[in-house]
Amino acid sequence: MMFYTVASLPVLSLAHSIGLFVSLKYIQKIDRQFVIKGDTIHYSLSISNESILMFPYVRAIFYGTSAILGMQFPEKSFSLPPFGKIDLSFKLKCNYRGNYEIGIKLIEIGDLLGMFKIKCKIKSPMQLTVYPKIINLEKMLLSSDSPTECNSNKNNTLFEDFLTILDIRKYAYGDSLKRVHWKLTAKAGELMVKKFQHTSEKETYLILDLKKNRFSPEENIVIEDKVIEVVISVIYYCLSSGIPVNLLYIKDKPVKIEANSLSSFDEIYKNLACIPFNEETGLEDILETFVADNADKTNIIAFTSNIDFDLYSQICRLQAYGQNIAIVYVSGEEVTGIKDPDKDNMLRSLRETGVNVFNANIHDDLKPILEQQVI
Repeated sequence: MMFYTVASLPVLSLAHSIGLFVSLKYIQKIDRQFVIKGDTIHYSLSISNESILMFPYVRAIFYGTSAILGMQFPEKSFSLPPFGKIDLSFKLKCNYRGNYEIGIKLIEIGDLLGMFKIKCKIKSPMQLTVYPKIINLEKMLLSSDSPTECNSNKNNTLFEDFLTILDIRKYAYGDSLKRVHWKLTAKAGELMVKKFQHTSEKETYLILDLKKNRFSPEENIVIEDKVIEVVISVIYYCLSSGIPVNLLYIKDKPVKIEANSLSSFDEIYKNLACIPFNEETGLEDILETFVADNADKTNIIAFTSNIDFDLYSQICRLQAYGQNIAIVYVSGEEVTGIKDPDKDNMLRSLRETGVNVFNANIHDDLKPILEQQVI
């Protein structure tokens, strides 16, 4: 008799766990589904036992336990008494742009004897979209291809319409006294300067490199986030200043987005928030195709976290053809720990040939650099 009793215990324990499983209910929610990089969201989860039997072992495993979200969703193990409930809550700091699956990923239930574990995978995780941060630039100088102005930081390729005042703001160091609005200065008691509407004699092309890096997923997302932050901020500055732009990139096939006013910004912003960097085509190939299709001289700003000899050579050729080109290079050295002297030498050589090079590290504050450096 004792033998049959002992032999039946595992079967009874398993049946008990299966019966309990249908009595387990959960509710989860987040306070916001769409946020901006740097925001904090609140996640809450309530798990309840709706049976008269005890849950001896329950384990909840969450999405978002990777290094990308900073281990902000630790797994939880607990037991639940009859008709009991447990409430869990987390604060999640959204550090990088992108689309993320968050919330409960798996619920695991153990039997009374600790012999069996039943797992239920949640098939429909919650979605969180993190939009990139926009750096509000007060000014941004672009290089001039005029022979007498190519080395001057005070000139740019944008031509101002001095009959159209776009905005009035406080004086900042470096502003010309010719821009001072003397009547408003007298009323305000401090220097106020005029910001004029800009036009451009040439089209401005922003070319984004979506080539996949060889680093880990966690390292890549940090680097890519910085690249997108720079691109978005430059686009926002141009459009808010009345400067039309053409955004080019490869996403399975060449994509060109024309934007002539700030009303076009939201669509670009949402698109770049989640765009993946998984292309095999490098920036050098995009530039080569671009030059073949555009014989006229243009303003080109290229954004990349990859630079090699092929790209270096292509940029030099563009410079020799008379194209007005700048390169924005985001270095991943601070997160990868990999230092490449060859890249530093190539960037230095490009500067010496007259190419405007913007070199940003991951932890750099981009605002003062973009406002002071000629790009």
